[in-house]
Amino acid sequence: MSNRQLTERQREALRWCVALRSGRYKQCRGVTRVGDQVCAVSAYYAEINEKDDWYYLTKADAIFGTILVCQVIKMNDRDGLTFDQIADHIEQEVFVNVNV
Repeated sequence: MSNRQLTERQREALRWCVALRSGRYKQCRGVTRVGDQVCAVSAYYAEINEKDDWYYLTKADAIFGTILVCQVIKMNDRDGLTFDQIADHIEQEVFVNVNV
């Protein structure tokens, strides 16, 4: 990465990917939270210490775009990807496919 400033989207994507790869969160599927497990999107909410998933789903849409958030939900719930695989996808979309 060059010396240029990261955008808010890039900074938050890094935060999300670190959370997904941290090992602090157990993964669940089909729901946002169950017991001590969270979905991929809720791992981001947990990282920013927010408990209201619906409010922050709107914020995540605003930061990352509805398409990326929906892709992450699908990868977590339907495709069964791991948090590491989802983090790889987020990085690809936010850092590699910037001008695509």
